[in-house]
Amino acid sequence: VYMQGKDGPIGLVILNDNESVLVLGPYDAPYFYVSVTDWVVYTFVLLLLNGTILYGLYYLNQRNLRPASYALDKVQFDGLALDRKDYAVLDLATNIPKLVEHINDLRKEHQQSLYNQRDLMHAVAHEFRGPMARLSFALDLFNDKTSDNRREKLTDDMHDALDELDALVREVLGYSRLKHGQHPLQLSEFNIKELAQDVCDKVKTIHNNKQFVIYSQPNQGSIVYADKNLIERALINLVRNAARFSISTVQLNLTEYNDSIDIQVEDDGPGIPPGKRERIFEPFTRLDFSRNRDSGGAGLGLAIAKGIITRHHGKIWAEDSRMLNGALFTITMPLKQLDNNEEVTQEEQNKEELS
Repeated sequence: VYMQGKDGPIGLVILNDNESVLVLGPYDAPYFYVSVTDWVVYTFVLLLLNGTILYGLYYLNQRNLRPASYALDKVQFDGLALDRKDYAVLDLATNIPKLVEHINDLRKEHQQSLYNQRDLMHAVAHEFRGPMARLSFALDLFNDKTSDNRREKLTDDMHDALDELDALVREVLGYSRLKHGQHPLQLSEFNIKELAQDVCDKVKTIHNNKQFVIYSQPNQGSIVYADKNLIERALINLVRNAARFSISTVQLNLTEYNDSIDIQVEDDGPGIPPGKRERIFEPFTRLDFSRNRDSGGAGLGLAIAKGIITRHHGKIWAEDSRMLNGALFTITMPLKQLDNNEEVTQEEQNKEELS
């Protein structure tokens, strides 16, 4: 047994006879025996030392984080602007609802993209089924007993089906490039009124019983800096669609503003039902129920036109024509498109403004 004696720590040893006690000590080493009070003091000092070290590390860490936090006016998360608070750690807690909402929006866009791709694949398969069936039917009828006249007729039918398939493939590929921005713009200056006149002349060779009228403001036309071939293709699709459903007249209105231009194509046909004005710009959507190619087309013309105008940073929509009581398609787009280098510079400038 160890205990504190008068002159220092001592040890008491009970001998084997259980009656004698041997006293050892006192000892000179003060650390041999530590009282409860000493243990409390030592523990307090140790905790105080550890706390001081931890506080010093925390202070140094906060001193490094605080200038970076104050230097950020906005935090960018995949294009989403987040508000700045006093400290960077508090920014995360404050903007978690915005992050969750942004992630949900991205998920919905991804899901909608999958739905659109699925619908497009189904529509392509459906469009291929028609010419493939006609081609298979002609091959079944083509045999050694077929007369020469019949052979010639079946051969023409097969060539028509193959041409139809080839045109459909080219239309689908063109639409896909426009949809995913893979079609680089070949920019040049041209007069939009002269281009509209050329488009009307081309469409008139097919619909020679229709009247095509062009109104322009200013009268001499406007100079547009864009991809001439793509704009011509979009106008051909719109004018051809208007001529197909018009009774007698197709009208183009060209109006220039400060930095944009409006192009309107209207006809005196039956118009477009309100429930179909948005869907007609989707691939393989026809304005009627006819499966005749001369009447309904492949159903990609308006979708391609929308892709071209969107590629030119413009908008296109359909409504009723108040003048001719038919359909009215309106395009609004900038007069001058940015070059590729200017687009990159503009994107960098936007990022600097947000940072």
